[in-house]
Amino acid sequence: MNRRRLLQSGFATLSLPALGRGSGTNAASETHARRIEECHSGMRASVRDLTYSGSTAPALVVDTGLPWRLVCWAEAQYVPYWDINDVWVTTEWFETVGVNSPYDYEPISDKNLRYTHVELVEIGPARAVVHWRYALGDARAEPRVFHGNTTAEEFHTIYPDGITVRKLVGYPGNGNPAEGQSKFWEVGEMLMILPKGSRVEDDLDPRGLTISNLAGDIYHHPFLKAQADLLTSGLAPEKINNRLCALAPATRT
Repeated sequence: MNRRRLLQSGFATLSLPALGRGSGTNAASETHARRIEECHSGMRASVRDLTYSGSTAPALVVDTGLPWRLVCWAEAQYVPYWDINDVWVTTEWFETVGVNSPYDYEPISDKNLRYTHVELVEIGPARAVVHWRYALGDARAEPRVFHGNTTAEEFHTIYPDGITVRKLVGYPGNGNPAEGQSKFWEVGEMLMILPKGSRVEDDLDPRGLTISNLAGDIYHHPFLKAQADLLTSGLAPEKINNRLCALAPATRT
């Protein structure tokens, strides 16, 4: 069975070691016990216990020797995050919601690590490659997978200068259609985890962020919350819930 058919078939019958957590097989505990660590020309990767904000859990960590590193932590469902001075940042994952479903379906709902799995598939002087695969579940105590077998896999290729290329492949399910047709397939959103006890304003510049491309174009954009506060400060209460795009059409671009 090729990889696409394997992922489309659903995760219920698959053996998915989860770095020593969840319902993995013996391979998981063996991997966890070995505390895998490899280093090539400054590129280092390890599987070990990681403590963050008072919680300790297994993690896959890729360190390039720079002031930031890639962390896939069990307490965050193995989502690949960039740890930048103790602030964790990710560009999100594959996510959806059906026209008949009350919840979003995404891998962070998998608190028992039933379907999320991460592994280091390559490391050398030129790059390290992390492979993350997961199912899209809802927020029930026992997550229901969207359409029964909707899954995704991501490849994060990390280079020695810290630049990373993320490749995401989504596999919309074809099983149980109870949730109805998907309203959207979301793949990009900037999300953060802050250290316990910290505030957003302690770690982020409220003036916003800078976006650039390889052509050298630069775009400065304020954080939407700060922009929304500015735009709604003089509005009547009944209008404050209006969407930011309606209040400031320029933000659409």
